[in-house]
Amino acid sequence: FDAIPIIIAVVIGTAVATSYLGTQPAFNTAGLTFKEPTELLFYALLGIAFGFIAVFWVKLFYFIERAFGKARIPEEIKPAIGGVLTGIIGMLLPQYGILGVGYNGIEAALAGEIPALTLLALGIVKMLATSFTVGSGGSGGIFAPTLYIGCMIGGSMGLLFKHLAPTLVTQPFTYSLAGMAALFAGAAQAPLTVMIMIPEMSNNYSLLLPLMVSSALSYFIAWTFMKGSSIYTLKLEQRGVHIKVGRPEVLDMIMVKEVMSKQVISVKSDMPVSLLELMIFETGHTGFPVVESGKLVGIVTIDDIGKVKPEDRNKVKVGEIATRKLVVAYPDETLSAVLTKMYENNIGRLPVVDPKDKTKLIGIISKTDILRAYRKFKEL
Repeated sequence: FDAIPIIIAVVIGTAVATSYLGTQPAFNTAGLTFKEPTELLFYALLGIAFGFIAVFWVKLFYFIERAFGKARIPEEIKPAIGGVLTGIIGMLLPQYGILGVGYNGIEAALAGEIPALTLLALGIVKMLATSFTVGSGGSGGIFAPTLYIGCMIGGSMGLLFKHLAPTLVTQPFTYSLAGMAALFAGAAQAPLTVMIMIPEMSNNYSLLLPLMVSSALSYFIAWTFMKGSSIYTLKLEQRGVHIKVGRPEVLDMIMVKEVMSKQVISVKSDMPVSLLELMIFETGHTGFPVVESGKLVGIVTIDDIGKVKPEDRNKVKVGEIATRKLVVAYPDETLSAVLTKMYENNIGRLPVVDPKDKTKLIGIISKTDILRAYRKFKEL
């Protein structure tokens, strides 16, 4: 039932738009078709490549935005600087649609009017121009620029594939459309959207199968590296609003402070390892925070004890074997974020510290605590 209002809105919107604008597609793709199934291998390679390109595009966009944000320049001056940088780029390449939405540049690329190296350069330059404009605080979006970037880089890859397999790849600029779909699928984490949207915008459904292959692979690779975030959600996540692709997970809704153990058993750095071994046996805990003068300085586990010969454990102190390079958790982090830290660092527990003072220990959280919270939530 949730889809019914969407379908009605689409039908009405399409009917009104075509009444005033006609049925002319956004992009002219006359003659661009897909006929050879073995060519799907190249579309798969394009999709894999665009998965990484999507990650790079998102990282670059937010890197430049953060750079403008940190710059000690009056806020009203920043958009002017971004505009100047973008204007310079546009002056150097005025005929390719770098400024504005860039649909004229896309039309030229699809028509085969732009050489391979220029296509590649235009894709990179458009990334910079968009990042300078939006990142500096100027007005603009990222939908059309993402299509432009994907079209240009996709076209350059299509020409490369034609050079490698001229008898198989006969229409290299079909890869421009595949690039548009693949880049947006990865950056926006919206593969199904572009599988429908690009054929609609081009009025060309013959490329649906290669678009599906490219978009799906790009989406999966970008999802792996961005952990479900997208170019649209990262800004919100930086402000503390977490939106992930797919259904909300239980662990994204529970905070560390709701689960952590506040009664923490810690050990001093001058404690003999033999005494630590006894504490592990008596408490059943396999790791303890290490403190010096009331400040957290490290963590020691049963694995660290195993590195010391039994006959030396009366002489060696805990501070000598403790891990000083700490991975910590914060009270307002989600269990999902903490579990990711544990997985990436291959550890089973994290000390919970004050965000304003990382040496102030306020709790500890383990994989067992997270599992217990998950089961409890599921039972509700």
